[in-house]
Amino acid sequence: MNRGYGKRLIMLALVSMLVLAGCSNTTPRLEPALTPIPTVTIEPQTPTPEATMDPSDSGDGRDALGNPIIGSDHFQQYLRFENIRVFEAHGDTFLDGYVVNSYPEALNCAVWIEFYDENEVLIASAGIQGPDGSFMLSLENGRTPIFASIPADETITDREFVLRFDEDMPAAPAGF
Repeated sequence: MNRGYGKRLIMLALVSMLVLAGCSNTTPRLEPALTPIPTVTIEPQTPTPEATMDPSDSGDGRDALGNPIIGSDHFQQYLRFENIRVFEAHGDTFLDGYVVNSYPEALNCAVWIEFYDENEVLIASAGIQGPDGSFMLSLENGRTPIFASIPADETITDREFVLRFDEDMPAAPAGF
């Protein structure tokens, strides 16, 4: 029994030495012969300021949330369309859904739905109406139902569509 114990002890000592011999120091250090000499960099040029579009005339040029108003499409970012459904009933094509206004004030706008064929030719379009039937949408803060009756000569329910804000009546607060 002692003979086997001694052999095991010697084997354990040899394995321990081999394991410890395999360890190496991995701490980083600088070797002057291998470290490149830093190069002088040229100071970056400061870009020259350029004039951008003038903010819309609303006092200080900021909206009610403090964001700078740049461009006529600024207020569109506060509108989101939900549950848009295009369907046929009794031989006619319709749209219904909701628009969500996350701006703290009512926004007025006009929106069109447009359908195009594979060649990007307009095949159908209609103005979207609000709950009062007006094509001029008056969207209070929150969710507003919308609808449209879409005149079409062919079935368009399987076609892709685009919701486009009217350029003559972009989204903006009342009196803006």
